Amino acid sequence: MRQKDTLIFILLGVGLFIMSALGLYLFLGQSNEPAPEGYKIYKNVFDHYKMIYPEDWKVYNPGSPISIQFLSPDIDLSIKGFPRDAAVTIVIDDLSKAPKQLDEYTDTAIKQVKVVYQSAVEVSETKPTELSGYPAYQFSYVITLPEKGSTKIQNVWTIANNKAYQFTYAAPVEQFDQNKDIIDRVIESFKITK
Repeated sequence: MRQKDTLIFILLGVGLFIMSALGLYLFLGQSNEPAPEGYKIYKNVFDHYKMIYPEDWKVYNPGSPISIQFLSPDIDLSIKGFPRDAAVTIVIDDLSKAPKQLDEYTDTAIKQVKVVYQSAVEVSETKPTELSGYPAYQFSYVITLPEKGSTKIQNVWTIANNKAYQFTYAAPVEQFDQNKDIIDRVIESFKITK
């Protein structure tokens, strides 16, 4: 009976620790600064960035390597593969074990897209830009797959503190421009905080 009581005590302690850590994470992720009307502020204390997002979009955390996703209110999460509605994804790539410069990271990322999607990808724009005050790169393209339709994707990435911060906006081609002003505002709000 004593072993059972000890086990229960240990499990309760571990459970309280996990709940406290989760509560602290959620508390630290909140921001006291006012958000522009129609937006909320998302702050990630572990990956060191913050940004605004439309207040009616869903926040989804699918897990590593995706830091966070913001999904348009109408998105159907049961559909696998490319979004049939607008989605914003933030991916953080830890480069500390294999540091890369922006040009090298850019070449690798573009080559990967072209190798994976081959003739299904049509590049629409590639250009240097800026993200959170850092030199960045923008890569926009359309992927057309049978039975999935065409999805337009805009990637913007930069490297800071041995991490690649990759911002992706994806939407069906026919919906892409509907959210473009909103997405441009969200990209502009993205700030690396460390």
